[in-house]
Amino acid sequence: MKYKRVILISTIISMSLNSCLFNRASDYMGKQEYSASVEDTNSGYSKIENPLTYSKYQNYSAYPTFTPNEGEVNLLAIPVLFTDSKINTQTRIQEVKNDINKSLFGNASDTGWESVSSYYSKSSFGKLTIKGTVSDPYQYQGTSSKFASDAKGLESSDVGRAVVSLLDDAVKWYKANNPSEDMTKYDLDKDGYLDGVYLIYLNDYYGRGQTEESFKLDPDVFWAFCSWTNIDKNTTSPTPGVFFWCSYYFLFEGYGDSKLDSHTFIHETGHMLGLDDYYSYNTIKLGRDYITPSPLGGVDMMDLNIIDHNAFSKFSLGWVKPYVIDKEGSLTIKKSSTTGECVIIPTSSYNRSSFDEYLMIELYSPDNLNDSDINKGYSPRDIFLNQYGKLDSVGIRVYHVDARLVSYKDLVDSALDEKYFTDLGSLNKLDKGNFVIVGHSNTPEGQDKDGKLESYNIALNPSYRLIQAITPEGVDYQSNEKYVSNNSLFYKGGHIKLTNSRFRKQFPNGQKENMANNGFNLLFNFTVDDMSKDSCKLTFTSIK
Repeated sequence: MKYKRVILISTIISMSLNSCLFNRASDYMGKQEYSASVEDTNSGYSKIENPLTYSKYQNYSAYPTFTPNEGEVNLLAIPVLFTDSKINTQTRIQEVKNDINKSLFGNASDTGWESVSSYYSKSSFGKLTIKGTVSDPYQYQGTSSKFASDAKGLESSDVGRAVVSLLDDAVKWYKANNPSEDMTKYDLDKDGYLDGVYLIYLNDYYGRGQTEESFKLDPDVFWAFCSWTNIDKNTTSPTPGVFFWCSYYFLFEGYGDSKLDSHTFIHETGHMLGLDDYYSYNTIKLGRDYITPSPLGGVDMMDLNIIDHNAFSKFSLGWVKPYVIDKEGSLTIKKSSTTGECVIIPTSSYNRSSFDEYLMIELYSPDNLNDSDINKGYSPRDIFLNQYGKLDSVGIRVYHVDARLVSYKDLVDSALDEKYFTDLGSLNKLDKGNFVIVGHSNTPEGQDKDGKLESYNIALNPSYRLIQAITPEGVDYQSNEKYVSNNSLFYKGGHIKLTNSRFRKQFPNGQKENMANNGFNLLFNFTVDDMSKDSCKLTFTSIK
């Protein structure tokens, strides 16, 4: 499900956001100083707290708001009824409201796996509590076909505008019908925007419809995506900012044959928190089918909608404190699924935040939020898991992260300042009108539906990826049909020696002496000395 970077960029511009958004960064100048909080440990290595989570990064970006990354948030869910919806009796409407409430805000036992609330409570180790309200349906005065035809064939900005207009009307309708409700309870961070809105239409989504007419609906409209609005904020009556648009019938994918399935809702909530898609929007033809390649290897909630969030995502959201390796030595870490423990191998320029370049290491295990999708299979994802192998054993996963921030002045012309923000303190010295964006994604460019080249993200170098799997196999998951498997894990005796060509070729600058994307070098190799189902011992040696 797409994180609507295309709609975000084009919609922000086409909807005249200049007055309410493009001076946003200047509002925060000098108000925050970012420096990493260091926690001493008995291991001889330090743990760091991320000084710049997505919740804080938004202060300097063109994104008006994210759902708060920590604390107890209240989200608003508004079902949308088109006049041709088959959900047209009060009894059925109440059933649907109950389904949505259970899937979003219920207990794990209310679903076939996890609700959005139970998933994020576990994934964040209790740091994020998601609650909310499901309203009565908002009645759109027209059919789903009419809504689609109004935007069909138009640019993505107009598709986004149609959904944003519907969202604005729905929220105004909700406020008018609940005049005594204090809407500030939906604004935990008090930024004048609702912390998040689930806009859930009660019709089949594109590709799933049972009639020929439903297949004619524009997939840019009737699909699941997350985006933002151009609406001015209001601290006394918060307005919609970040939202996702999704069909009710996504609750009946995967585990949803007999029970409710929240995978898609969980994935889209990750976008509302700030996380990007980790799969590529490009596709590769495999026989008669098309598959979605991914530099990460497919197996992640922000990749193909399965298992837990990885250690980089959790670090970006402020949920874990990684060890940072700054000298040779040994370190024992516990499995990340229940403790969140993870390790960073930095470059010599590392700014000790999530928004930089480094290697991230975690001890993966097929339990907790990883258990069901891996061991039982989540249709249709179980197809590739069975075909290519399963991550059903305990082992080390390694990621090459390049989440460096870059400044820009003009989204229309993609006028980038060639300066990465290694020094986070310089964020407080941004020139008025300048903003920052994560410099790379896992889809820097691709083909649109007409075969034309289309940019999905502003990237200084299209060869660089936001997050990429580094494996003992040496497989480039970006350019072939493979996904990560048990063979992608490092086990006892496994190692990364970054002078070895098998590993260097997994880096865009692997042939250069300083192989990191930022022109510096990664500082340490590692070896897995010992491993159990709950922990492993790693030894780090300097790269000579």
